[in-house]
Amino acid sequence: MSADPSVAFPSYVEDGALNEPRLQSLADFVITTLSLEPDPENARSHFLLLLSSSWAGAFPKKPNNQETKPSESKEHKKRKPADNNIVQNMNDKRMRMVVSYTGDQRGNDIRVEDVVRPKNKRWAEHGGEEAKSWRRQSRAGCPTYGSCQQCMRSGPVGMFCNACNKPESQPGYVVLVNGDKILDSITLANILNQGHEIAKADRYFTPFMVNEESFGNTNMLLAASRVYGNIREPEIKERLILEARHSFYDMME
Repeated sequence: MSADPSVAFPSYVEDGALNEPRLQSLADFVITTLSLEPDPENARSHFLLLLSSSWAGAFPKKPNNQETKPSESKEHKKRKPADNNIVQNMNDKRMRMVVSYTGDQRGNDIRVEDVVRPKNKRWAEHGGEEAKSWRRQSRAGCPTYGSCQQCMRSGPVGMFCNACNKPESQPGYVVLVNGDKILDSITLANILNQGHEIAKADRYFTPFMVNEESFGNTNMLLAASRVYGNIREPEIKERLILEARHSFYDMME
């Protein structure tokens, strides 16, 4: 297959879906993934997360006044050596998620005092003083844990759910919001008895890993219906769904 994207994927290039900036981004993703995630399974999940975020338009757009570099000839591209600046730039941006991380925590679970979550274990005001203070603990500036929208399990924000294990059909653990409220994913998982995956202290942070999704009463009803959908006894199933919905009401007060 030709290395020239216009030859290998003519329709994608014509539609603008595959171009030089996207190819450069893919190269950056590969470099970042290999640098941050030596474990093959984690590397696969990390790369897919970055890729899905990019294709969803998560990349910041260039300012209108930013000049576009003239396109280079194919011959020049072939002669151009590997750009070590890309590797250096990506290494410079490698930051641990936990602000107070120290080397002796490598490979360990995150410390209790470093976990970011709403103080009332229900919700925190989006943009409020509590939420603003989170950056003193986490470079992500959001709760340590998000929710899997497939099974409602809670786990490290930006990672793929270790229970569903379906990276091709889920965005990973995301931060759930209800209006101006940032929800506590651990409490949501407890309401539905879906379990929890503990984060590691030495996780690296990249801005693409933080995603927010709206979550309201209807979402909770649908989630409970999925979780308890395999229960054959209609009365038990209905009772559990109603209990989950009422618990969510109480959580939002």
